[in-house]
Amino acid sequence: MGFKDKLAQSYADNFFKKYGDRIVYLRGQVISIQITTKRILWIFYKLYVEIIMKPEGSKMPLKSFYKKNKFFKAPSFIKISKGNLIYLTGLKGKKGEKNSTTVKVMNIYNQNTDKELVETGQKPKVVNKLNKLR
Repeated sequence: MGFKDKLAQSYADNFFKKYGDRIVYLRGQVISIQITTKRILWIFYKLYVEIIMKPEGSKMPLKSFYKKNKFFKAPSFIKISKGNLIYLTGLKGKKGEKNSTTVKVMNIYNQNTDKELVETGQKPKVVNKLNKLR
């Protein structure tokens, strides 16, 4: 194992130690999507995307958001339309806080257009078994 591999492994271990119980993988249809972009002066760009989706096997819709800030160049986002089937990877909010029911998006895979927000080079696994959150 080289230095880069050890460093990457330690980053992954620390991430799972910190956020392991909050990581969520969801699959469902998009009910609503709202994309907001802001430009502060001509230097700083903000992207805020709010997605409301209905996960498979659930009756209640779920609200998720994606934030990205960038200097000098506007951040990009994949094309998602109402009714598209998406796989979402994200972090649940902390228990006891006001945003405990929302999910902060880390990656999105749009199955209709076969595009991914953050390129990982692999397609997500299809999980038919749902784990109930208690």
